[in-house]
Amino acid sequence: MEGTAFYKKQLKEHYPAILRARAKCRAFLFLKMLLLEVLALFLLYTSGKATIVLGVILCVLPILLLKPQTLFKKSYVGRVMKKEDFSKRVRTGGLGLFGRTGMKEIQYMRVHFSDEKGKVHRLELPARYEQIYSEATAVLSLSGLPYPIPLHPKEKTVCPLCGTVTSLENGNCGGNCGLPLVVLGSPDS
Repeated sequence: MEGTAFYKKQLKEHYPAILRARAKCRAFLFLKMLLLEVLALFLLYTSGKATIVLGVILCVLPILLLKPQTLFKKSYVGRVMKKEDFSKRVRTGGLGLFGRTGMKEIQYMRVHFSDEKGKVHRLELPARYEQIYSEATAVLSLSGLPYPIPLHPKEKTVCPLCGTVTSLENGNCGGNCGLPLVVLGSPDS
């Protein structure tokens, strides 16, 4: 199996749209953080009895809510080591103010990836991705993209941006993003 730099170079040569989408995700998050920080500073400035504690809370809150560290984590090439199935209760419907809401049990899986250095990375995904991330599947995980890219998919693959599972025959993502489907590596790697 080749290293991360090799696959990043292949992406740059053959799939520049993926890297542009990754840059847009990072820029959008930076813009959201900047706007929230400006709003926090405005609220702090206009409040008459501003305290240092309130200032720290207002400035740290956007960082805690948006979790920008996930977009700048280290990229890696790895293999699926194991999968664990579990169910998760998620809210269905609206926000509860103007519509009916409820809770629903959805099947999820926790996928454990082992990178080139032996470090284990975990990712929680809905169970529908089980066909994509099977045992010993080689993947490229890029920071800034939520879904790891399978290196040599057989019939279907996942869009690294929106997560739509699409047949390789289509060539482009079947979801709203329309990015090209990434096929890297060879089956013997």
